[in-house]
This record gives sequence, C-alpha cells and structure tokens, in this order.
Amino acid sequence: MLVIKIIKIVLFICYCFNGFSYAYVKTKVIINEPEWPPYYMTDNSKPGFAKELLSIILTNLNYDFEFQLLPIARGNFYMKNGNADISIFSYKKQRSEFLHYGKIPIFTIKIKFVSRIDANFQINKISDISPLRFEFVRGISYTENILQHANASDKNIYTSVILKNALKKIINHRSDLTAASEHTLNDEILKLNAYKELKIHKFVVTAKAYYLTVSKKSTLLIKPLNFLNEIDKEIIKLKLNGTYQKLENKYHLLEINK
Repeated sequence: MLVIKIIKIVLFICYCFNGFSYAYVKTKVIINEPEWPPYYMTDNSKPGFAKELLSIILTNLNYDFEFQLLPIARGNFYMKNGNADISIFSYKKQRSEFLHYGKIPIFTIKIKFVSRIDANFQINKISDISPLRFEFVRGISYTENILQHANASDKNIYTSVILKNALKKIINHRSDLTAASEHTLNDEILKLNAYKELKIHKFVVTAKAYYLTVSKKSTLLIKPLNFLNEIDKEIIKLKLNGTYQKLENKYHLLEINK
C-alpha cells in the first residue's frame, strides 16, 4: 500500500510539473532568412538590417525565434507550406494567396543602375540601356522593361553568378552596367572599395516596399493579423525613438538616399 501511495504522489508531482512547463512554453517563430545584403548578411560581419530589426522587435514582444538561412526558392516553398512562419516580401497578388501582410513596410528599396564612374553615357530612361552591355545576375528578378531593353542590339547575353562578379566585370570593361537594389549596390561597392571606380545612377527603375508576412499555414502564429498588428506598432515605436534610424545608418541606408 505504501508503495502504491508513493507512486501516486510521484505521478501527481510529474503531472503538475509538466502542466506548469507546458503553460509557459514560448512560441518559437521560424523566420525565413534569404542571403540578401545588406538586409541579411551571411559573412558574419553584421547580422543585416532586416535581421537585426526583426530581432529587436520580436525580443521586445517576448517571442522566441530562429532564423533559417534558405535559398530563395526553398524559402518561398517553406512559406507556402508553413515550415517557415514569417518572411519579408514585396506585395504581389499571387503571394497573398498564401501570405498575410503587415501594413507598414519594414523597408523600401529603389532599383538603380550602376556603371563605371568614367562611363560616357547617362541613363534617363530604360531604353537608354539598349545599346549597352547589360550584366545579368542569377537570382535577381528584373523588371519587364529591363528584360525588354537589355542587350537589345547584341545577341550575347552577359551573366554573372553573383553581384560582386558583375561589378568586377564592369570595372574591367567586360560589361557596361547592371541593376539591383540601391542599398545592395552600395553594400557591394563598399566591400570592393570601388567608390572611385563605380557610380550608382540617379534614375530609379522602380521602387518597392517590403513587408513582414506570415504564412497562412503557420501552426505557431494562430492569430496572424494580431501578430502583424503588434509588429506594425513596434516599427512605429522604433522609428519614434530613433532605433530604426540608427540601424539605417549602421547599414549605410541613410547616406545613399541623400
């Protein structure tokens, strides 16, 4: 009888302990992390603007979270099936089929052209690139007007695996120009120490706002719209207290917008 009573007491204690632990387990949010400097950095120098901003916001809101470094296609797939909970995307109608969007942008990008600083051409409209050797970079999505006019007079399509290689080819006169996010171009030029060799043109191809999104198949964020509303409020708060601007300055986002 004594043994049975002891067993019952032990089981009761275990039950209480497990119940207590379960009640206080935090939600661990899985964040899709693409390789996209300066928003996400993979060289261990700095986390990246978006990664650092999201870390501050989610910590302030008392969420447990984990970044998963994923190739673009796999990251998109994970967001569709709920393996990843949140990611940053620009708005596209087809994406809204599997994503909930926040209302306040995490950041806004401008797509611009870059060429040698001594280039004898100006870009005032998209068609100005037609006679030039445009260097494509794998993995970058180009606008329809760039695709229409790039290398129009030359059947030879110039392509680099990464942006750094494209910029080196431009420096070495093997192509004339390429296009990417102004922030990303600035980051790569900084790394190459090539400000005396490359210039970012003022002409803006397009501007896009990027928002925090939640997968519609997330099993962790069961109230996604409430979650995104919390995120939006935190973005406003960080802009008001200067934290957002400090991060912009840290990742050289402010100075190239002046």
